[in-house]
Formats: sequence, structure tokens, C-alpha cells
Amino acid sequence: MRNRYHAALSSHYTGIAQGTQQSNDWYNHIGIRQRSALNTIQEHSQYQYPDKTIAALNYGFWMHLYDCRTDVHDNNINWDTIFPNIIIGHRQTAPNPNYWKRRAHQDIFFGRVYAINQLRNRIAHHEPVWKFGPLMEEKRQRRNIVINQVLPAPNTVTEMMQRLNDTHNKGIELLSWFSPSRADDYLRSQSYMEFQRLASLKAIEAYKEMPSKKSYALSYFRKRMNRIMKNQEAVQIYQNGDYKGTFFPF
Repeated sequence: MRNRYHAALSSHYTGIAQGTQQSNDWYNHIGIRQRSALNTIQEHSQYQYPDKTIAALNYGFWMHLYDCRTDVHDNNINWDTIFPNIIIGHRQTAPNPNYWKRRAHQDIFFGRVYAINQLRNRIAHHEPVWKFGPLMEEKRQRRNIVINQVLPAPNTVTEMMQRLNDTHNKGIELLSWFSPSRADDYLRSQSYMEFQRLASLKAIEAYKEMPSKKSYALSYFRKRMNRIMKNQEAVQIYQNGDYKGTFFPF
């Protein structure tokens, strides 16, 4: 998301901002009013390359950047034409760029970003990822706009796991809107395969049924791996006295 915003806004402010069409200081022109963002930009103003400033801006900045309606030159920010250059992978962008001129469509996009941000915050704050509230419509909070509940909060392990996987899939789809190639990379990654294994009822049941963890040296673990797997043992692995990880067969 950060990179797509940076590329689209750099292109939009080419000729006014300092830098190239691919990377310039558009953030000095767009009319940012977030005090924390302004402080970050000021702190990094000594850097020659805008990419360093962009990398320092937190996730919340990008969440609310769309709230900027006029720039420092008193011009309206034409998000209708900027949006298609941000969400390049959305199924509607290429055949119908005018799709993003509708406020309702833009608000659905921000509803998705907000939902994924909630999961991201739980991960960043080391909170349980399964703490889901009611599932709401993907809309942006506005005056006189009602956001309806789609599903109640999960009450069972099955419902929780379904919501976790649904949210994960929505996150992948959001990534594909910004960068189809990055989404494809993730779907081929070890991280994706590990998530698929762990975010399942089978993994939970296997974990619950395991006996107490045993501690083995790495050399011992290698020699007896077949027996350990057959016995479904959870094993803490050490090498030269240093903890290396835990093996959970399921």
C-alpha cells in the first residue's frame, strides 16, 4: 500500500515536487495535517531521497491520507484519477477506471483496509489473532452512513478459525489490488504454507492431544526423527545448550 501510494502520488505531483516521476517529495505538497506525520517528515527532511521519508511514515498515516482534500497550493486533490494508479490490480481498474470515481466504491476499499489494519494491530501488539468482534460491512465511517453487521462475533473454535482464514484471504486479495506479483509471491511462499497448516482445526486438535514437550539435543533429534513423528512427540530442540526451536508434528 505504501509503495503504491508513493508511486501514484509521485506521478501526480511530477513537475511540482522535487525528485523524479517515480519518487519525489509529494508529501510536502498534498496538504497533510496529521501532526505526527508532519513531525516525521520534518525529522527526515535532511535526507536526499524521498524513499527514506516514505519508509518512516507509519501505517496509520496511509490509512488517513485520503482525508486530504486540498493541497498546499489550494488545489482540490483529484483522487478520482489517482486511485486507479494505486489499486492497479483490482478487477475493475483496467476495464473501468471510472469505477473509482464513485465515493461508495472508494469507501468499500477503505473498509477493507480498515479490517486488515485491525488484524495487523493485534499482531503488532502481540495480541491473540483470534479476538474477532462482529463482522461489519466494508464501508468507511461517515456522517449519516450506517455500517451494518454481517456476522456476530465468533462463539466457537470453528467460527473463529473460519473468520481468521476469511480475513487472511481478504488480506491476500487486498495485496493483489496493490501488486498482483507480490500476492503471487506470497501464495508461493513458505509463510503461506505454514499459515495454511497452522490456521486449521486439525492443527489445534493435534496441539491439544500432544503430550508434554520433551527436550532433545539436535543430534539426538535427527537420529530419532522417525520415532518422534510416529509417537507424535512435541520436542524442544537444543544445540550446544542453546534453544533452537520446537517441533510439533501434526
